[in-house]
Amino acid sequence: MTLEYRLYLLGAVNIAAFLVFVWDKIQAKRGKRRTSEWRLLLFTMVGGELGAVCAMALARHKVSKRSFLWKFYPSFLVGAGANYAVLTI
Repeated sequence: MTLEYRLYLLGAVNIAAFLVFVWDKIQAKRGKRRTSEWRLLLFTMVGGELGAVCAMALARHKVSKRSFLWKFYPSFLVGAGANYAVLTI
């Protein structure tokens, strides 16, 4: 797998994570069915941590929910490790 392909893959995962977080915020405002926290954290752990952080900052989503943040921080570190592994292997 070439570096270029791996960068495209990480970009796609981060875009997907961003969209899932923003979609959850939209659904929350509408009072509709939400994306589970487990799924949000999964997108973060598979390498979408930058997309997740950008969505949280821009949409102000999940930033004041301490119980989520306590789970998010370790997920962020796992995602950063996944990004490092994909880019260096």
